[in-house]
Amino acid sequence: MKKRLLLVGLLMAGLSVTAQDIFNYGFETPSSDLQVGKLEYINFKEGDTRDSISTVAHNGSLALQLNNALVAGNNWDRALKFRNLPIEPNTSYRVTFWVKGDATFTMPEASPANTNIRTRLMVGEENADVAYVAKGNATYDYTSTNLDPNVWKKMSMVFFYTNDSVQKAYYATTHTDTLNFNHYLSLNVYNPGTYYIDDVVVSKSSVKQITYNGDVIKVDLGYSINAADLRAGKDYETASLPVSSAKVMLGETELAVEAVELQPDGFFIFLASDYLDDSAEGNLKISFTNPTEEGEALLYNADRRPFSWDDASDKRVLNFTDELADYNVDLTGSSIIYFPPLLKATLPENESFDLPQSTKTFSFTYNKQIDCASVKATLLGPVSGTGVVNGKLTLPLTETGYASTLTFTVPDGVVVGDGDYTLTLTDVFSEQGIPADANDAIVFTVGASQAAAIDTVMVPWTKANTAASSVPLGWKRLMSKRDGTFTEVKGDGTTGQSGARTMHFLDGGDFNVGYYHSARDFDTIRFMYGTYPENRLHLKAGRYSLSYYSAYWTNDAMNAKATHDLIITDTTFTKEIFVERAIASAFSCNNGSRVVVAGAAFHEYSIYIPEDGDYVMDFTAYQGWNSLVIANVLMYSVPSSAVKYKSMLSTAMTLANNAMTAADSSMYNGAQKTALAALIEYYTTTVLTAPSAYVNGSDELTKGAATLLAHKTAVDNYVASVNLATTNKDKYTGTRFEALSAYPKLVTNFDLYKAVPYTDDAQLKLATDSLNHYANLLNNWATNGVPALTYRLNKAITLGKYLGVDSLVMEPARQALTDDDAIAEALNEKIKIKLYNELALDKIKFGASWEDSTLVDSLELTNYIKNPNFYTAQTAQNLNNTTFPGWVTSGASNAGVGTLASATNPFVDTHATVFNLAINTFEQTVTNIPAGVYNVHMKTRVGKPEDNGVAREEIVGKYCFYVIQGTDTIKKDFMITDWGLPATPTVIKDVTIVDGTITMGVFTGTVSGFTPSLFWGDPALWLVGKAPGFQYTGLQQQEAVKGAVKEVIYYNIQGMRVPRLVRGLNIVKTIYDNGTVDVQKIMMK
Repeated sequence: MKKRLLLVGLLMAGLSVTAQDIFNYGFETPSSDLQVGKLEYINFKEGDTRDSISTVAHNGSLALQLNNALVAGNNWDRALKFRNLPIEPNTSYRVTFWVKGDATFTMPEASPANTNIRTRLMVGEENADVAYVAKGNATYDYTSTNLDPNVWKKMSMVFFYTNDSVQKAYYATTHTDTLNFNHYLSLNVYNPGTYYIDDVVVSKSSVKQITYNGDVIKVDLGYSINAADLRAGKDYETASLPVSSAKVMLGETELAVEAVELQPDGFFIFLASDYLDDSAEGNLKISFTNPTEEGEALLYNADRRPFSWDDASDKRVLNFTDELADYNVDLTGSSIIYFPPLLKATLPENESFDLPQSTKTFSFTYNKQIDCASVKATLLGPVSGTGVVNGKLTLPLTETGYASTLTFTVPDGVVVGDGDYTLTLTDVFSEQGIPADANDAIVFTVGASQAAAIDTVMVPWTKANTAASSVPLGWKRLMSKRDGTFTEVKGDGTTGQSGARTMHFLDGGDFNVGYYHSARDFDTIRFMYGTYPENRLHLKAGRYSLSYYSAYWTNDAMNAKATHDLIITDTTFTKEIFVERAIASAFSCNNGSRVVVAGAAFHEYSIYIPEDGDYVMDFTAYQGWNSLVIANVLMYSVPSSAVKYKSMLSTAMTLANNAMTAADSSMYNGAQKTALAALIEYYTTTVLTAPSAYVNGSDELTKGAATLLAHKTAVDNYVASVNLATTNKDKYTGTRFEALSAYPKLVTNFDLYKAVPYTDDAQLKLATDSLNHYANLLNNWATNGVPALTYRLNKAITLGKYLGVDSLVMEPARQALTDDDAIAEALNEKIKIKLYNELALDKIKFGASWEDSTLVDSLELTNYIKNPNFYTAQTAQNLNNTTFPGWVTSGASNAGVGTLASATNPFVDTHATVFNLAINTFEQTVTNIPAGVYNVHMKTRVGKPEDNGVAREEIVGKYCFYVIQGTDTIKKDFMITDWGLPATPTVIKDVTIVDGTITMGVFTGTVSGFTPSLFWGDPALWLVGKAPGFQYTGLQQQEAVKGAVKEVIYYNIQGMRVPRLVRGLNIVKTIYDNGTVDVQKIMMK
């Protein structure tokens, strides 16, 4: 009989109820009767129908049937909202419901898509509500999929409600009104199709679901926990928790627990002797007490967790009591108690060499107790004496009963001669009778090892020999389906392919060329080498080393733990020489090759080839679109372990000696050099026999060499930074650039860091970074920033020189460090007076100078434009009224600037640029321009519309440079040309100015099908003639009355006389021949 909690009815009857469920509804009574969980149907579509039906209920007699019409829905549509839930603060809740329904739906002219149900606990009222939120505003929002039209499925998820103030603050991020605190459950069954919903329950619980079958119980907490951290480095990737942490009750009977384990597939409890079926459902209760010992405690590790807003929370997983378990016939599992024993260590190590003939004791250590009565050890090699048969000797075991370490000894009277040996253990059983997966063996060499050549048979692909999107030369790509259909590609390393193919990645990672290994819509993909006669994999008998990297192509592949197999077979595919299955990868390329691959899984295998012949290397995968990347496949012969490991140590020793030679100077002395010298001494004089000793030695020498070279680099960089700082400090001392803020900062840092001891790398780096920063900052200010800011002032100085303006009058402009409007306006006024004088006296006449050398073609008066060179301090793309000072614009986000400024290059000359954006306004109104006839310039660029299939006439008037003079607006189309700002300007000619004012600018539009990159910049004013009818007389007499400038005197704000303009407010007194005195205030920044 269906269990229901009609809370409101019980309360009305005056009963006190204590229960986990706060709402339980099975559609057995009309939803209109509910107070707690009052059901509303929101945003259903026209054509949708619903009903309570009795034929397909999960439990009881009725269920809800939804018939959603073939009308697409958003994930907020078709909502079942159960209102008025009695939610308490700082409490975890579980929502469960049972559903069966269509797994997919198909819209007209579309492919089938999965159906979904969205589940949220929310607070608020319609159109003014929010989901429950965790720290970082991470909402509890779940989507269930994989429905089945014939099978009821239980959906379960957990939520944590912190308190009203948290929800109110989250609501305020998107709303301005007040949040109504009505709690409800929202189920959005938003796709077309037929669905059945039953047994909707909201409970106080911190557990998503517990299932069981036989002696296996699986706990799904629903919240992310630190299971991976606890499992790291453990045997079988499994962490064992105290048995006492779990309690299992069947009715009133406590069942014995054998193990509590965090396995890769989840959190399991294993029963010691009981085996349960579906008859226990409803009576099986699980309790858990979180261990307190470090390394055993379960911790939440994501924002969506209980008490996430409490910064003092220890994040411990909450204990739970008497949680009911659901029967799941498909659940399987086994405790690691019954996993095969693992060999953990041997003495001597596998592949040891240069061992003495006195080596007669061997030990094998396992992670479990081994049955000593069954295990056998066989020594094969050049051994002689009593008991030796055909080079084989059975070794006696020292231990009896059960032991984790097994010790075997060569009997007296047996001689261990020089040569290669194999010691193999068979019949290895754990105390539970579980056999080892395979016979455990070690190989070793007694006596001095002989050197032999290494034969490299396969090398990694490179960008030079393998084109992107190709299949590598000699490799076969074979993709097949279960119905027997297949496709095959023979790789040549050059021809472009779709699907599985090579990818070129960014340099600097584990690899830069990899093979994208994806079955896609096929069932299996095989990537094989050695199938073609002209590209054989011919191997001689002996041992080989095979290594490669593998990475996941997507996050989905990583989350799905996609694996692959590596097989080496003969060419008939009947004899497998080497097999490694279910190989995992690491690192996700995030569905793209524009990444530096750092952290891919490195695989290395020792492979024994029994006889000379041709073989096939085969990488196989089965996971469809859950794809991998295979890279840097390297295979070479290993004549002996000694050659392999001695070569490794020799290579590392060469690196170390080279580092010592590079750092020979005493300036590099220090702890790094002393440590590496000690390592070289040790590994040069010590006799090693164990492979691990060679590996450790190689690692130590390589690391020591890298550390010393890093120290050398730190010293070299520091010395270079001191030299750079010295050069730039001396270069600008005594110049006007002393007034820049960067100058005293450089001086201060130079004094602070000019004598740092060479032994402290951290201090050296700090000093280097600081000195380089301020040295470059000062130099960039002087060579880039100041010229950019004073561009129009320099234009004015050039024009002033030409016109004969007194040099002293132009001195403030020469001394300026910024785009000072007051200095510019004062000098422009002087230039204007002088220009009018020259024009009035006909000292300047316009015309073709090539015909008459006394004539002037034009005069540049660009100095009257504010910021004609488009300088900017912008360090990020954004076009607004501050991007280019002086220019007003309607703006654009994430666009607008040709070259950005930086921390060490604070101002740059550049131009404006956008990609296919409409800029309605970009202009400047220039004032106080001398009267005359002008040609107005602006460099402009738009791409060729025909490249996008658009006719040129379609873009006429869409991208324009314009001039407004009085009531007239003159427009000219952007120049159609190649990429970038063109050398030739767009010119609007013969613009007459008599009122001193002109507005110039650009506007850009959009044209369907045309996506151009637009550029504009370098505006200019060129005077080409006198303004008709304008009277230039009289101005020269005013200038003549004053006469020439006799003296210019500078004072600072304290009234003290100074030799030139200084930072801050300056008072400038100009004295003329007739005694007239002009006084100006000029601010120098």
